[in-house]
Amino acid sequence: MTGVAEVAQRWIPAVALFLSFPAAAAWAGARWRWARAVGPVTICYVAGMLVANQPLWKPDPGVTDTVASVGIALAIPLVVFSMDIVAWLRMAGATVRAFAAAVAGVVVAGAVTVVAYGQAAPRGPDMAGMLAGVYAGGTANMAAIGVALGVPSETFVALNAADLLWSALYVLLVFSVGPRLVARFLAPFPGDRTLGAAGGEGGPVRLRHRVAGLALAAVVSAAGLAARALAPPGFEMSVAMLALTTLAVAASLVPAVRRLPGTWGTGHYVLLVFCFSTGAMADFARVFEGSLDLVAFCALQIWVTVALQFAFGALFRVDRDTMLVASAATIMNPAFVTPVAESIGNRAVVLPGIASGIVGFALANYVGIFLAWVLA
Repeated sequence: MTGVAEVAQRWIPAVALFLSFPAAAAWAGARWRWARAVGPVTICYVAGMLVANQPLWKPDPGVTDTVASVGIALAIPLVVFSMDIVAWLRMAGATVRAFAAAVAGVVVAGAVTVVAYGQAAPRGPDMAGMLAGVYAGGTANMAAIGVALGVPSETFVALNAADLLWSALYVLLVFSVGPRLVARFLAPFPGDRTLGAAGGEGGPVRLRHRVAGLALAAVVSAAGLAARALAPPGFEMSVAMLALTTLAVAASLVPAVRRLPGTWGTGHYVLLVFCFSTGAMADFARVFEGSLDLVAFCALQIWVTVALQFAFGALFRVDRDTMLVASAATIMNPAFVTPVAESIGNRAVVLPGIASGIVGFALANYVGIFLAWVLA
């Protein structure tokens, strides 16, 4: 009984905290303007770091790592399930061109950053791949790529903290002077700016829908991880993550899966659980050891990415509004599309922007892992 009690003491308080706080953060984001402005992802990550560095009680590292790992494996398929890649490809050419410009900027910026740093960044290719993953998709992609490449958790936490710093500044620019600056070299939106509305999941979302989505995500994750047995030595986790993503994309092609209510919302919640638990692994004494190099590395890559995204947007003849939401959807995540569209007064770009962000989640693992391999 003592062993059972010890296990319960290790797991129950930590898991209860990891599951409840993200739900509270999501609720706050929907209710209060300040929480929406900061973002539930940032709230969860920062709160997790505070938990890791307070003296009263700290969650067991083994429990924290397990929750974060499960969160990664479930969040990616849940987010991808709702993606309608066929419909996205049929959208107006500007949407596809904007997404191509955004991804091209991500890839070229990663290569530029690694070349600029040279031997000064011994894990430069891996870090560039992780940042490419977060700037093409999201935090879950960054973590998945880090796991696939064997990057230590301390490096991920420090790099993610640096990304939060620069991404916050980027969002501030997008909501303030960014649209006016971009309008100097990108054409105005050519269509009706009043069309469209914020995207959402059709129909009521019930508990059985969320359970079905989680069960399907678990099956996809298990099948993807099983692919490790087919991988050559040293590439097990890379193959597993790519297989998991591919299976999730394949599942999204099934109408019943794509229309299953609640998968996106559940995936977003699981992503918040992952962010909170990952932040809870951050020991400030280790995270910020040598972090100035990581901050500088991240700064170079994100600002080169932004510059190239809009440069490619001009080259591909993308209008200002479409390029702005494509950049926000990739560098941040699809949740930022609606606020950006509202700030520039264009509802017509909301749905294409959200679709681009979801496609980015699906492609980001491929982009990040292959970029790291090429640059190594």
